[in-house]
Amino acid sequence: GKSQPVDPETLFQAASLSKPVTALAVMRLVEQGRLKLDTDVNEYLTSWKLPDDLRANGQKVTLRMLLSHTAGISVHGFIGYRAGARLPNLIEVLDGRSPANSAPIRIENTPGEETNYSGGGTTIAQQLLIDVQGTAFLNVLAQLVLEPCSMQRSTFEQPLPTAWTGNAAQAHLNGRAVPGGWFVYPEMAAAGLWTTPSDVASFLLTLSRALDGESTVVEQATVEQMMTPVKLANGQPGQFGVGPVVRGEGEGLHVWHNGGNVGFQCYAVLYPRLGKGAVVMTNSSTGMRCVDEILASIAENYEWPDDDYRSRQRRSAQLTPEQLEPLVGNYEIEGNKTPVQIKAQDGRLSFQMLQRPAEQFVPASEVAFFSLTSEKELRFETDAAGNRQGVVSADGKDLFRILRRSQD
Repeated sequence: GKSQPVDPETLFQAASLSKPVTALAVMRLVEQGRLKLDTDVNEYLTSWKLPDDLRANGQKVTLRMLLSHTAGISVHGFIGYRAGARLPNLIEVLDGRSPANSAPIRIENTPGEETNYSGGGTTIAQQLLIDVQGTAFLNVLAQLVLEPCSMQRSTFEQPLPTAWTGNAAQAHLNGRAVPGGWFVYPEMAAAGLWTTPSDVASFLLTLSRALDGESTVVEQATVEQMMTPVKLANGQPGQFGVGPVVRGEGEGLHVWHNGGNVGFQCYAVLYPRLGKGAVVMTNSSTGMRCVDEILASIAENYEWPDDDYRSRQRRSAQLTPEQLEPLVGNYEIEGNKTPVQIKAQDGRLSFQMLQRPAEQFVPASEVAFFSLTSEKELRFETDAAGNRQGVVSADGKDLFRILRRSQD
């Protein structure tokens, strides 16, 4: 909403990148003998207990499960609170009591059976760290992770202290600055970290050095556990290690995590065997489009071994007005007849449904287009009768088809 540029010192909300940072704090206490990964979390919780549930089928919830999203815990994520709103304390968040705006955090599936992403589970870990260490969560994380990893421009304090706000990125929704600057997240372990890309990179490099046996912060065996997929009850590996998502093996081994709070989107990835990686942070609700392009360019130029990142790049094509003209017109969504208008504008297609703001689609070819502000793609097909139709998709799945209106 303003012209002040970001710089290397600008703070961003890390959103779910907070989770692997929290996981390292837990793992350092495991090293110290203060915690065990496979002990029932209720043995450590004192201020609050995770209620038992018949859906647990007699299985106990452990820290290893919470940090690998295999605990069967509810509440996928948190929407935050507007600046100035009354904030819940952590117990109110855990129990879903007013003024909390999220559901109670409870067991909803048998612990250990499947991967079920849960910010609620990480919030239980937040309360556990407070109870075990006897101090505020932000102090625990500063002592165990932020300071040892040289994350000097990072804090878990919520709301962000005034001393830090002068160079904090403003959140943006649909191209407009969020009133009050940003939302507040008392669910600190799951979503509350304020940081810079450089600080997140310092965190990742600490893990990389530890894996090579060259870190004074954390032991090699500890990081090996964090970067090994946690096995499910059926013996198959889950998607997460103790903290990050884990993919590949050998030099292709890489760990990553993304994040999305209101008006912020970010991504961090590390190839620990190669010492390569990247951190991209944006202050926009549609920032992943930018993130994908940047990661694709980095992967190509720095020769990352995983084609997944290179494939994210969307290469645009230049089309003339004459090439775009056959696609212009009035359409309707198949099945519900919602009107859609497509216009040609500056070499792109403008796609408008009802009175909603028009969405701009950039050509990748004469019949394929991608959105500048979402994950949607638009492609055109011709049926057996020669009628042109459009298909809107996202993440490889068709969402709906648009047909020419009869008056065209």
